Amino acid sequence: MLIDYFTNAEIMRLTGAGRSTVYRWRQSGAPQTVLKLLEIIEGRDLGIIHPDWSGWGINFKTGELYTPTNDCFLTWQIISLPYLHGALNGYKQRERLAVNAVRLNQFVNVRGQ
Repeated sequence: MLIDYFTNAEIMRLTGAGRSTVYRWRQSGAPQTVLKLLEIIEGRDLGIIHPDWSGWGINFKTGELYTPTNDCFLTWQIISLPYLHGALNGYKQRERLAVNAVRLNQFVNVRGQ
């Protein structure tokens, strides 16, 4: 059961519940709202927060975001994605310009003969 993954102290801290309430939850089951909160905190499936994130999760020990295919990303890797995307676009543009320069040079050489 999900509640077993947390210590009593963690549950008390996360939910604001008292010791006797946590004990009762362990004996007879915690309310669904508490279980959903613990599921979100555990990072099992972020689809709880929004359906588009179904299958994604967070490993709270390492801080990694993991995908439904179990690829893992650290925060710095995610933050760097827009910069990598921009660099890739710049590289593609440079390659297109180089190809166009070669074509233009060939055209000029043919016309000049």
